[in-house]
Amino acid sequence: MNFQVTGAGELIWQTGLFTRSKTTKFTLSNAEHTTGSRDRDKMLFFKLILLVTAISFISYLLTTTIVDVVLLGRLDFYFSAKDFLITKANRIDFQDGFKCSGFSSAFVMRHWNISADGNSAYEKMPNKMRGGYVYPKGIFNFLSKNGFKVKYCRGNLNSLKNAVATGNPVIAMIKIRPDKNWLHYVPVVGYDGQNIFVAESLAELSNCNEPHYNRRIPAKEFKKLWNTAMPKMPLYANTFFTVER
Repeated sequence: MNFQVTGAGELIWQTGLFTRSKTTKFTLSNAEHTTGSRDRDKMLFFKLILLVTAISFISYLLTTTIVDVVLLGRLDFYFSAKDFLITKANRIDFQDGFKCSGFSSAFVMRHWNISADGNSAYEKMPNKMRGGYVYPKGIFNFLSKNGFKVKYCRGNLNSLKNAVATGNPVIAMIKIRPDKNWLHYVPVVGYDGQNIFVAESLAELSNCNEPHYNRRIPAKEFKKLWNTAMPKMPLYANTFFTVER
């Protein structure tokens, strides 16, 4: 009897041990499941944040680009290079005020044997801001109305050189100083391995007196001046106009 009771006790004890062991394993399994679920939730949340950030950035880029296209004009893209200088006779006039759009446009028109001066061209220039500065779209519209085929382009330095190498000056939009967002239009008439040659209409920026250009800008400095991108116009850097009849 004692043996049976003892045996029953052992059986009960063994069963209890088995039950407790099984319960412990079940509890560990629940903990692992909970931890895995939390990790998946964190990963899902992280992916959601990335998705929202990407959508917000794309939305910002699209919105600013649409606004810029309306205000500044549509961009074309250009590419290539080699040393070149336009040697056709032309004069370089100096501007006053914010008239670089008119003076650069008049320079290009004279290249095509059309009599023009910067002041008159500026007076007829559309798309002016309150302060007198002209949006790129203004140059595009003005020259187009005067019978020119105009493209407003974005490219690298080689593409700018390639456009100049067609024998026609291009109008580049640059900064007056690398550390300021004051924009300025200049006719580009040539280049070599180290420099860009410009017909500068601001007397204080003229640094040479060659027959066909009056400003020599080292290529590295020109790239800094030519980087006109801003938060409100992120794609509008390295831009220029090509003008043909």
